[in-house]
Amino acid sequence: MDITNIIALGAAVAPASQVEIDQMRQQLGRQVPAQLEDFYRSTNGFITPQGATLYDTASMLERNTTYEISIYCPEYLLVGDDSGGRGFLIRSESDDLAIYSSDLGDLGPEDFEQEATSLQDWISSLR
Repeated sequence: MDITNIIALGAAVAPASQVEIDQMRQQLGRQVPAQLEDFYRSTNGFITPQGATLYDTASMLERNTTYEISIYCPEYLLVGDDSGGRGFLIRSESDDLAIYSSDLGDLGPEDFEQEATSLQDWISSLR
């Protein structure tokens, strides 16, 4: 995964280990999209100066539990937020690679907005 712009923003951290990725998947108890695992092999999360966050592997279970993702939108994983009340989601078990956003107070998939066609495209769009 190309994280050049995340590095340029000074937001990249060390990659996650395979053990951390496996633990995250086990804790979530569900499939994690390959594109997300690829991302974690490049950097274990980030927060940009503008506040866009992609959660690290250790935070994924807590964030998905807190926002009751398995209840309100069980086909998705909450992978980040904008530090202003909008979450970023990805389908957990689908060929759909798109990144969606939603108000964290209204997590009905019918109201999700597509942000990018893939995690790579979304990451590349961050400034």
